Amino acid sequence: MLQTVYEEIRKCLMNKGWEGPGFAVERPKKNDFGHASSNVALTLAKQLRKRPLDIAEEIAGELNGKIEGLEKIEIAAPGFLNFFFLPAYFQSFIPRIRSEKEAFQKTHAGKNQTVQVEFVSANPTGPLTIGHGRQAVLGDTVSRILEWHDFEVTREYYFNDAGRQMRMLGLSVLARYNELLGKELSIPEGGYEGEYIIDIADAFRKSYGDHKTEEDLELFIEFASQSIFISIRETLKRLDIEHDVYYNEKDLYKSGKIKEVLDLLEKEGHI
Repeated sequence: MLQTVYEEIRKCLMNKGWEGPGFAVERPKKNDFGHASSNVALTLAKQLRKRPLDIAEEIAGELNGKIEGLEKIEIAAPGFLNFFFLPAYFQSFIPRIRSEKEAFQKTHAGKNQTVQVEFVSANPTGPLTIGHGRQAVLGDTVSRILEWHDFEVTREYYFNDAGRQMRMLGLSVLARYNELLGKELSIPEGGYEGEYIIDIADAFRKSYGDHKTEEDLELFIEFASQSIFISIRETLKRLDIEHDVYYNEKDLYKSGKIKEVLDLLEKEGHI
């Protein structure tokens, strides 16, 4: 339905020679605004130097009788086009749904096409939050929809394991590690204070003993980030979410890619 309305509006604009900025056709949040709504008249107002309401009237007139199953088009201030469909339009899908079953609305639009979906990508500084869980489900759902339409999908998790935040993580674990040894060393300002830091410090001590210092900070960072990453993967697995690729930011530094890009930008005069 939304795609049909979008295509008919696009044809109308092409016929009139109007090439305005992109417009949207969406399902309204309120039933009073119909089954579909478009902001197309608002996007054209500046270009055409006309009132959005006048543009909406013109487009509505052009569309009348061209969209199957449409009952009426209403115009709402400041210039929205609201589309109302007949009950028979929706009822007409029932035979197709019964016939096609799980394949209803399935297309082969993605055949021989690849798509990368990068999602979650939470920093390895702590357990996943509810917000991360929401993004995980959304990303996996998008991936599944694309796969259903025959796209070849790669799910990627970008692992941001470089920079100041990782140093703060290492120093936080170092502080808790020293507490376990009976030494006083406060969490640095901007550090991480969750209870999971104590668990990581305890596991670090069991693995590396009691004689590590700030000189071993890289070891603390590596151990902490790997511990948190294992926890993140286990959480995602419980959500039935698996990634195909885990890309580490640190690898960009190790491989020299960041320096390579910076050198190229400088050579081209962009820095």
